[in-house]
Amino acid sequence: MILYHGTTEKRALQILADRIVRANVERFYKEEYNGDGFSSDGYVYLTNEITFSVYFANSHSAIDDSQRLYLFCFDIPNKLIEPDYDEIRYQGAAHSGTHYPNDILYSLYEFKSCRVRFDIPLDEYDAKYCIIDKSTISQIEKVYYNVGYNYDYVIGHYTPFQRQFIDSLEWK
Repeated sequence: MILYHGTTEKRALQILADRIVRANVERFYKEEYNGDGFSSDGYVYLTNEITFSVYFANSHSAIDDSQRLYLFCFDIPNKLIEPDYDEIRYQGAAHSGTHYPNDILYSLYEFKSCRVRFDIPLDEYDAKYCIIDKSTISQIEKVYYNVGYNYDYVIGHYTPFQRQFIDSLEWK
């Protein structure tokens, strides 16, 4: 499955130097600051929707004071992907089984998120990355304006601006 990980320039430079996305890192979303909205240690968090990765990278860029955002893209086998139980907990939602046959599809299609319980080496999983310079985009928020909706809604309602943005990404 094609999955994305958005991050700040500071963190991306470390990822590129180490050639690995680490599961155990200092978290932006900590329980003591974010209550139920914290991220558990020991996971790399990913999304199946590219503009959602931009949203997270941009949200964290204020903390790291980054003008450049990095998106990493991986092709990770489905059997290695877990539901994002942190997001499910935060949203106060429980999988009812009525719309989705399992928790991973529920996590991916309702919340556009999942996680893996291992470091992701850049030399595996067809890894590539791109750099987004926020100064070249007049309103970065336009890239992810409909981020709060589920996967099917978001990809079915990309604006011309979003489509142009996605098509313009230069992957390395």
